[in-house]
Amino acid sequence: MADERTAIVTGAGSGIGCALAIELGKLGWSIALGGRRVERLEETATAVRDAGGHVGGKAEAPGR
Repeated sequence: MADERTAIVTGAGSGIGCALAIELGKLGWSIALGGRRVERLEETATAVRDAGGHVGGKAEAPGR
C-alpha cells in the first residue's frame, strides 16, 4: 500500500487535465477527477481505466 499514488486532477474533462489523468493512469495511479461536465468526466474515467489506472472519484463543479 505504501507505493500507491493518488492524484487529484482538475479540468479533467478535456485538454491538459484529461491528458494528464490518462498519463497518470498509464503509470498505475489512482485518480480523482474534477471538472464542469459530468459526461466528459465519465469519458475521461473510461480512458483512465483503459490505460490501467483507477478512478477513485469524480466531482462536477458546474460552471457559468
